[in-house]
Amino acid sequence: MPKLIFEGPLISFFGKYVEIKKNGSIIDLLMDIDKAGILIDKSMRIKPGIIILLNGKDTRLLDKSLVNTRVLSETDEVTFIPVNHGGWMFLVSKVIIRSREDIKSIAKFSDNEVVQVLGYLPKDVIIDQSCYIFFNSNFIRFSRVKNNAMIFLMLLTSTSQVKDAINASGVSLDGENYIIKCRKCFTEGKHREMHLSIEDRLHLTFNAITFTWHTLSYTLLTFIWRKEELYQYYL
Repeated sequence: MPKLIFEGPLISFFGKYVEIKKNGSIIDLLMDIDKAGILIDKSMRIKPGIIILLNGKDTRLLDKSLVNTRVLSETDEVTFIPVNHGGWMFLVSKVIIRSREDIKSIAKFSDNEVVQVLGYLPKDVIIDQSCYIFFNSNFIRFSRVKNNAMIFLMLLTSTSQVKDAINASGVSLDGENYIIKCRKCFTEGKHREMHLSIEDRLHLTFNAITFTWHTLSYTLLTFIWRKEELYQYYL
């Protein structure tokens, strides 16, 4: 039977190995186990940011239709490797939220991971930018918002206040919502082309300006706090 092998953060969703007791293409087999849409989009295609190896060979170098059409043999091994954009990757899954307590139990932060819940699914480029700013900006260290998961929500919703972020999250009680999970990792992939609406561009610009300003403010204040030390060093 074909064996599916998962690497990196995908292990927490699928396990390291999955053996499928049926014949079919890579897409066919994934449809059986990826009910949350972590790897497959609504068009039944593999989402960007995933490298697929068939028996150790990158499928991008083989026939492009292979993923969708070639029926796997019993000895085939398919490996899924998530790539990122400069030190992080994100994963999306669906969840039913019954109460506000459910949100609190899901939304969390650690040194290498931040998780939030939204009632809608932002475009990949918006999640990408939110992950980048979250893990690469000094704003978290300087912000008066002490809940780092809430800062991530502010980025995802392009808001500058906690209350506005909560209101804009669109979480639906007893309805379908999305878990957005961003993790640090150490592979590096290529940025992909995306078609952005005016609303998307405004969202990205707002985040870039807001959090760049906070980073510059932090740098300036750090200089002021340490100016005596710097003077002594250079004099």
